Amino acid sequence: MPAANSPKSSIDAIRLSGGRACLDFVNTIHDRFAAVPVDYLGTPQHYVEWCLRTSLLSRQEADRITAAGVMGEVRSFREHLHALLSARIDGLPAPVNALRQCDRWLHQAWADLSLDPGSAEGVSWPPTAVDARLPLKRLALSALDLLRTAVARRRHPRLLVDQEPGAVAELERALLGTAVEQLGGDRPQAAHPAKRSPA
Repeated sequence: MPAANSPKSSIDAIRLSGGRACLDFVNTIHDRFAAVPVDYLGTPQHYVEWCLRTSLLSRQEADRITAAGVMGEVRSFREHLHALLSARIDGLPAPVNALRQCDRWLHQAWADLSLDPGSAEGVSWPPTAVDARLPLKRLALSALDLLRTAVARRRHPRLLVDQEPGAVAELERALLGTAVEQLGGDRPQAAHPAKRSPA
């Protein structure tokens, strides 16, 4: 992919349309097929702000970290995750290197997690795990959950439908066409609105 520019707009203006953190992460490249795509995570500050926006970091966690030294890892993981998820969606074998690198992040996440019966999720991260790589570990777990539970199909060159019990979420697909207009453009509408089961 060619070198990308950083966005001029606020991180708060970016639409989070993926339905899952891992898909919103790979969609932080605006139009991968453009001559000069826009990288919404082009700076350490943008990365931290986006992690706060997507709840991959709490405010307390974000105040403790510095992201200046991890941006290469962020971009590399994003490209490998994009390749892995795209292959799964298109019914193709996962690229070996992408699978290896995503697996590495998943194992790093598992290595840091501890059982915590008192937490909402039953596990917690120790204080030593709170650094700029923590969101990448959480993204690896998000990707695992997607691969285990999602039934993905193509509805439109730019849309993927992730069908889960009780809900249908539209997922933006930069791979299959130009990316969604995340900074204020109109988003394609589904033929049938998403339906949720009654509470």
